[in-house]
Amino acid sequence: MGFSYIPNLVCSFFSGIPYVGMLVSLPGVIWGVIAEVIALRQSLSLSTGRAICIFLAVLAPYFVAALVTMVVFFLVYVVRYAD
Repeated sequence: MGFSYIPNLVCSFFSGIPYVGMLVSLPGVIWGVIAEVIALRQSLSLSTGRAICIFLAVLAPYFVAALVTMVVFFLVYVVRYAD
């Protein structure tokens, strides 16, 4: 699955450039996601649908952790600056 990270690595080099960086890095992220699903499908001999489900199941805890972190920071901000 290492080959699927190369598009992200190459395109994230430009992500620091305002406006242009996001436009350049977005195709890299999409390309990387597609490459990871293909890598899962080929390495585990799965159908594409199952590979997508596994990919989403692996990413779900990261999204939950990010959401919880954002809620905690928001609540701390509201409590601190409520006065």
